[in-house]
Amino acid sequence: NNPGMYDVTLQVSNGLGSDTKIANDMVIVSSSTAQFQSNWGYVESFWSASDFEENFIVFNQDNSVNGWEFHSSPNGGSTGWESVRMYNWQNKLEEIDELISPSYNLSTVNNPTLQFRYSGAAYDNTPNDELRIMASDDCGESWSTRETLSDFELTNAGLVSESYRPTANSTWTDVSVGLGSFANKPNVRIKFRWVSGGRFGNNFYMDDITLSGSPLGMDDLERQIDLN
Repeated sequence: NNPGMYDVTLQVSNGLGSDTKIANDMVIVSSSTAQFQSNWGYVESFWSASDFEENFIVFNQDNSVNGWEFHSSPNGGSTGWESVRMYNWQNKLEEIDELISPSYNLSTVNNPTLQFRYSGAAYDNTPNDELRIMASDDCGESWSTRETLSDFELTNAGLVSESYRPTANSTWTDVSVGLGSFANKPNVRIKFRWVSGGRFGNNFYMDDITLSGSPLGMDDLERQIDLN
């Protein structure tokens, strides 16, 4: 009944003895009240590693070195040194890594829109990675896809033959995703779902994630009625 992250313990035994296995942070119980409350919107620029670890949820399904993580290096963010990185260097084909935001109250934000900036690269000219932006208003029981970016849409830094890091001259691209159907929802989470296309991709960085109100555009209306 109490919100938080919980371990799961499995114990097996027979006539010869017993053994125990523990999976850490396997169960996540969300609060029915959103973590963040605001009348105008929300901004996350990843200035603090501890805040990132406390508020964001990272799912690294195969427990490899590749996954979402806090990043800090000179010019490593759109504003400042900090950002969140999908460490995708030499990632395996179809590995799935997910980053889930804290919960936000959007009931007082008119026509909510998700915005963020990104910088990404590819190892060669056949990138096949996918980033799916999703939203949930039922604590993650179900998710609605709001936008999907793939291949060269994720590689505004071009081809880089080593593990990519942003520099002072790096390009940061703005992305805007309509959340119109989640207006008036009191408890909303955002999920960034990365599917690796194999070792020909490279690292991907996000910064300045913003949730605020803006007028509905044609793209927002298309998503609301599932128009293709």
